[in-house]
Amino acid sequence: MVMRTVKAMITGLLVIIVLLAILSFVVVYTSLPLESCDSIIFLVMILGMFVSGMASSVGMVNKGWMRGLTTGIVLLLFVVIMGLFVSGGAIFQAGLFKGFLFSILSAMAGGVAGVNIKI
Repeated sequence: MVMRTVKAMITGLLVIIVLLAILSFVVVYTSLPLESCDSIIFLVMILGMFVSGMASSVGMVNKGWMRGLTTGIVLLLFVVIMGLFVSGGAIFQAGLFKGFLFSILSAMAGGVAGVNIKI
């Protein structure tokens, strides 16, 4: 169970990293306003959490929401801790609770979707 959660976290992190790299190229080479980056980063985080929840519950028979929940919480804690190290403690902002809530719900939805994928 632990290895499946770690693999799902790595999968979710890779999705987040790849999408953020694409976003950075788009911002640099187009006239995309920086104000829109916050909402795009929020969507990238939601998508990464969904993918990690789905990856953690693929092939399971039931309780995908629970697997998605645990994977989402662990991944969210990892991202927050990494953000604290990178930003020096300046990651707390107004919409943080909303972001945490939607991230966890997205990971749970991914877990539910992953149960329905048979390998």
